[in-house]
Amino acid sequence: MTVLANGGFALPAPAVVVVVLVRPAPGRPGSIHHSGRIRSSARAGFAPGALGLLVSAGVYLGLFAAMPVPPAAETGPGAGQ
Repeated sequence: MTVLANGGFALPAPAVVVVVLVRPAPGRPGSIHHSGRIRSSARAGFAPGALGLLVSAGVYLGLFAAMPVPPAAETGPGAGQ
């Protein structure tokens, strides 16, 4: 469930980038040509969002190695000495 929550937090970043880059540029109706500052900021926001989606999808699908399990503790007389 945690992976789905992480993916849910990562999903808005690429969506916001698409909205910012597709909508008309401010002050220039009908033009989608944005200044370099806006484009670079949008790309900088897209990178961690896309990476977060890829990582959360990989963890959800089990593409990464499982967490290691520590060995069981010894029990009985003399254990832990």
